[in-house]
This record gives sequence, structure tokens and C-alpha cells, in this order.
Amino acid sequence: MTMTASSRAPTTTMTTTMVPTTMRGAATRGAASTASRSHVAVVRRPFEVSRSCAARGRTRVGARAVHGATIAGAGHARGGVAMTPRRDVARSAAPVAMQDAENDVPRAAEEACEEDECAVRVVEEEFPRDEVERLQRVTLMGMFVSYCSAYFVRKPMSVVKKPMQDALGFSTGTVGLIDSAFLLTYALGQFVIPAIGDKVGAKKVIIVGGVVSFLCCVAFGYIALPYALMALWAINGLAQSASYPLHVKLLNPWFTSKERGTAMGIWATSQQVGATGATVLAAWLLAKVGWRLSIAIPAAFMLVTSVLLANMNLDPPWLQNTTYGEEALKNTKKGSPDVEPASAGIAFTEVLRIPRLKMLMVSYFFVKIVRYCLLFWLPYYLAKEFGMSVAIAGYLSCVYDLGGVLGGLSCGVIGDKFFQGRRPMLGAIFCAILTFAIGGYQTACGMGIWANALCMALIGFLVAGPDALLGSTAIADCCEQAGYGEEVLGTAAGIVNGMGSIGAVLQGTLTAYIAEKYGWGALFCTLAVLSALSVVSLLAATNSKFVESDQDEDEGIGATLVVA
Repeated sequence: MTMTASSRAPTTTMTTTMVPTTMRGAATRGAASTASRSHVAVVRRPFEVSRSCAARGRTRVGARAVHGATIAGAGHARGGVAMTPRRDVARSAAPVAMQDAENDVPRAAEEACEEDECAVRVVEEEFPRDEVERLQRVTLMGMFVSYCSAYFVRKPMSVVKKPMQDALGFSTGTVGLIDSAFLLTYALGQFVIPAIGDKVGAKKVIIVGGVVSFLCCVAFGYIALPYALMALWAINGLAQSASYPLHVKLLNPWFTSKERGTAMGIWATSQQVGATGATVLAAWLLAKVGWRLSIAIPAAFMLVTSVLLANMNLDPPWLQNTTYGEEALKNTKKGSPDVEPASAGIAFTEVLRIPRLKMLMVSYFFVKIVRYCLLFWLPYYLAKEFGMSVAIAGYLSCVYDLGGVLGGLSCGVIGDKFFQGRRPMLGAIFCAILTFAIGGYQTACGMGIWANALCMALIGFLVAGPDALLGSTAIADCCEQAGYGEEVLGTAAGIVNGMGSIGAVLQGTLTAYIAEKYGWGALFCTLAVLSALSVVSLLAATNSKFVESDQDEDEGIGATLVVA
């Protein structure tokens, strides 16, 4: 049966077709897990039909549709943008007769292909390629600045530790506990807060978190009780815990899988840019206004970006008139009261069961230990073992960050060109080379400052690539290949990044213990082993048993839906 409902755009109609599909995998949603077949309502907007439909005459949609239309990189011959179909899938509580549904499938596909020429023409008129690229650049820049600001409520603390300790009479252990309070809530919060963003809106959660962090930083300078400061910094860590995964969620639908790696690679460098900018500003303010305002003033940047973010449209305009829009969803329910969004009721445990996600978690845990150990301890190592001044050691360690910027960008570009859908393999290659680079770093240090700097830059390059990949694009690919989309991306990104953050927390104790008890040589050997373990887990994530091939999808009767 076919029913038509009007959406907000006057040039757009929506066609809803009830068809059967086979639920894939052992872990399916709710009561449908025991059923061999279920029924779904597929809502199609004509202007989202891809030109490839005209050649194939059909497009397959799995039991769980991938949400988030994408823009074909090549565009259209007349300069327009071809859109891949956005499939908003919802399950019907009332089964439809199998024969009627099967008869509707070819009719829906035939009607869709008849409308294809008109569909592409609408896309060309409303969203020419240059306009889409402009919107992508603006959004990427906004997300870049937004995440840069996150470091202005985190990094100044590392600059003012010593004067704060002297002014308040804290022990080194107390200062360390304040730091640990932030890291602990930041790590644990990533398992919970991003899931809230999936339910109530990612932008809302980021903005609220930014305002809370600003207030914590302002209050921090006016409190002298150690436990109160720990509580404030713990709240700050919790407020910031969802920032990274929810930025990934918001940025992801703006780019195709062919563009995603490059875009995320550019955006990921906001970490280095933000950390450097916050450190320089806090150091300058420390000499001018003291340690209290050196924490509060940089945090104002976070407040400004929160206001800017609130006024940004972070939904691609070509995706706004869908059944997940309020009016369109109301119209769909009006036509069929039993239809509800496919994303409703997706539990945390179900997201955790997404194939390959656990392997990404394990890999990121190892990569984060390696990255943060080198980030925090390289200046100390150079000063202690090679007699460099603290200033020289600090400046030299900046080469590690510079290599990281290039590594994140390069990994994204290479992934887009040669490893689409197989990005964990690229991460495994980077980590394999990283294993040997870390193993040879001590030898390079003994060969002079230039060899030291070159090897350090190489290590930064090799560790930042997998770090950027595992925290964003690999997660999006993993969700899409499992048949999920934007409705779970924030939660999935939070789980993986949360596991990585636990590694970042543990590295401090691990590094100090191994370096003190067994020496720095043993520490670098440990880091090389951890890098090798990340290779193993990344290779496991490329195992073919986790990826359903197109042939597998075609074999089952009703396993795929034929619709334009």
C-alpha cells in the first residue's frame, strides 16, 4: 500500500511503502529478534534519489537503514549535486499482508525511477555544488573553532598549577588529585553523556556543557578549599566529556564517506591548535593578571563559541525535510498511527554489540596510552636523560605536536582515497610502523638533536593518524556498515572515546612506575608492545566476518528492500 504525505518543502513529496525485510544478525531490536521477517515503512523523498538509480533501477536498504544522506563527490553533469537516498526507516506494529507488500515493491521502484530526472533537477536548482561546498566549509570551520574552545577550559590549569600551589599552600598530591578528578569524570562521562545527546540533541548538550565549564572556571579562581576545587574540576570534566563525540556526530552527515576522512582529519587538528592557543594565552595572562584570571578569562572563549554554536544551523539543509523532522514525522504518524522512528529505543547495550566496535575500543585504548605518555613525558625525559634545559626540551617536544597535525591530515586524505570502508587497515599500517619508530627512538636520541627531532616528528605523525581515525571516521564507518546511522553515532563515538580516555588516565601511573622501577628503555619497549597490540586489534576489526557483503544481503529472501 502506498500513501503520500506533504512535507514542509513545497516541491517535495514523501512516499511511504510497507514492505517486508529480514532482520539481520542475532541481536535485533525488541520482539522482532525472534521473528524471521518484519515490516518496515520506508519514506522516500524524490529529490534525494541518486542518479545511479536510473542506471540500476533499484537501491537496497537493509533492516536498519543508514541515516544521513550524502553528496556524490562527482556531482552532476550540469553542475548540480546528486544525492544518495536518505532512507528513514520505521517499523510498523501492525503486520501487512506479505503478498500485498511484495507486489508494492516493484511498483515503488518503477515510480521512483520515473521521477528520477525531476528529482535530480530539483537538487540542482536548490543545492548547486558550489553552494553545498560553501556550506560544508562554513560548518567545518565552525566545528573547528568550537572544539578549539574546549581546550580553553582545560589547558590553562596546566599553566597555573605552580603559582596556584604556592598561593594556596597545596601539596603536589592535592594538585594531582584536582587533575585526576577532571580526567576521571571526563573518561566516565563519555560512556553516558553522548547517549543523552543522541536523544535530546547533540548541539544542546554541547552548548550546556560549554556554559557549565565556563562557570566552573570562573568559580575556580574564587575558591580555596581543595575538595571544592576537586568537585568543580570534576564537574568541568563531566561537562566536557561529550564534546568530542558529539562534534563528530554533528559533522558526520555533512560529508560523504569519500570526503569524511579528510574533513575529520582537518577538524581533528583543532586539538593541537586549541591546546597551543590556550597555553600561550594562559601564560601571557599569568604574567599580567595572576593565576585566578588566567583560568577565568580564557574560558570566556568557550562562552562565546557556545553562543555562536547556538545560532548555527548544523543540520544539512538537504536533510531537513525528512520523517525525522517534526512536521514530517507528524504527517507520517497521521497516515499510519502505528509507525514510529526506527531510532526509538536503541539501547546502550545494543550499540555496544555493533560488530567491530569492541575492537575499535581496544585499539583506541592502546593508542591513547602511547600518545599521552609521549605528550606528557617527552619534555621530562629529554631534560632528565640528556641534560637539556626545561625550555629547550619543551620547544623540541613541539615537533611531536607538529608531526601530529600532519599525521591526522594525511591519514584522513589517504583513507578517503585508498581505504574507504577499510580504515582500520590503514590504522594498522600506521601503528605497525609506529612500533618500530618507538623501538628505535632512544637510539635516535643518541645521534644528535636533529635525528632526535626527526624521529620525534615521525612518531607524532604515526600516532596522531590512528588517533584521529579511531575517534571519528572509523566509528562512523563501523556504524554504517552495521546498518546504523546518526541515531547511534554519538553513543558509539562516546563509547570508543571513553575507552581511549581511560587509557589516557592510566598512562600517568603506568609511565611513572615503569620509568622509575625499570628505566626509560623498558618504558619505550612497553610503548612499542602496546602499539603492536593495537595492530592486532585493528586487524581483527578488518575481519570479513564482521562485514556483511552485498552478496550476503542479496541471498536472503526479503533481506533487502528494492526502492528508489
